[in-house]
Amino acid sequence: LEWLKRHQEYDGHWDADDWDLHCAGAARLDPRYHTQHPDCRSGLGWRTVDTAVTGMALLAYLRAGETPDAGDFRATVRAGLQYLLSLQQPNGCFASPADLALDHYPLAHAVCALAMVEGYEGTGSRIFELAARSGIGFIEAIQIEGAGWGWAGSGSAVRSDTTTTMWMTMALEAAQAAGLMVKSDTLAGAIEYARAATDPRTGSALFDLEGSAYPNIAGASAPHAESVTAAAIVTRLLAGEKPDAEQIRLGTAR
Repeated sequence: LEWLKRHQEYDGHWDADDWDLHCAGAARLDPRYHTQHPDCRSGLGWRTVDTAVTGMALLAYLRAGETPDAGDFRATVRAGLQYLLSLQQPNGCFASPADLALDHYPLAHAVCALAMVEGYEGTGSRIFELAARSGIGFIEAIQIEGAGWGWAGSGSAVRSDTTTTMWMTMALEAAQAAGLMVKSDTLAGAIEYARAATDPRTGSALFDLEGSAYPNIAGASAPHAESVTAAAIVTRLLAGEKPDAEQIRLGTAR
């Protein structure tokens, strides 16, 4: 948490490709970065994922019990949530105009919606509540009918994938737990998609229903990956399916 605090940008977001400006020696390049950190550069991320990275960083604090009002890092959390508020579009999507030009903005939205829901749950703030409700409404609006969610094309999600569906379901489940309304058929669609993506004989799940390759840690790619199977199981459990379902039992045994 301390490391994340030291690498937060002045406007509250976290930068996936310029975070090393906060590390040792960076102050020589930009005097604004006056708080130096021991050199921790080990490779930079994609500049197009700042919004998702900001949501994930906030989740680290919120899951640790930090809120915008209480805790050692409350100023960090407050700045991050305020940044997400500044991004939210009229339709509820957490995305900058630049984000909306990218196919993966629905995934980033899911992460940020989850963070905003947890920000609301931790504070009861009316501002965060309205933002969270709007963010959840956007998730419901872009669900592929009777199925899950995926990356975007032509302005709307066009093909479900298992990882994006998991993040969307996580946000929906958190919203329910926080007392926000979630449509039951939205969660039913998530279960339907995860079942369709899972091999009933083995419990192994596909990245998408077309069998597209999913990159694994070793750098290879395959339509099946254990992390994808885990994502399908998480989706089904959070959406309300019982853990003794045969496909879930097979998947967890892998």
